[in-house]
Amino acid sequence: MTIAGWQRYAGEARMGDSSVVYELYVNPVRPALYEITRYRVTSTALDADGRRRTHEETEKVLWNPATVPRQPLRCFEWITRRTWKTVWLGEPGKWLKIEPATPAYASEMRTAIQVYNLHNQRQTY
Repeated sequence: MTIAGWQRYAGEARMGDSSVVYELYVNPVRPALYEITRYRVTSTALDADGRRRTHEETEKVLWNPATVPRQPLRCFEWITRRTWKTVWLGEPGKWLKIEPATPAYASEMRTAIQVYNLHNQRQTY
C-alpha cells in the first residue's frame, strides 16, 4: 500500500509525564478517518534514588482497514533487540501484531484516543 498523495498530520504533544510524537494519515478515498496512526511515547519518572529516568516505548502503528463488517483496528509494534549490533550496525527489527482483546491492545487504543484528542485540540486553536 502506498501513502503517496495521502494527507499527513505530524505533531508532538505532552500527555502528563509523557510526551508523544505522532503521524496521522488520511487516505483521500476515506477522508473522514485516520487510516494509519503512528506514534511513539516517551515517559519520564523519578527512580527510588531520586534521579529522573526516561523510558522510550516501542513505536506503534495502527491501521484502520475500514471494512464492512467493521473490524478492530490492526495494531503493530516495532521490536528491536537492544544489542550493540542493532545500535551500532543499524540492524533491523520487526513488526509484531498486538492482538485485539488483550490488555496490551486495550492500552494502545487508550493511547491512540489520547493522541487523537491532543491532535484535535491543536487543530482547534
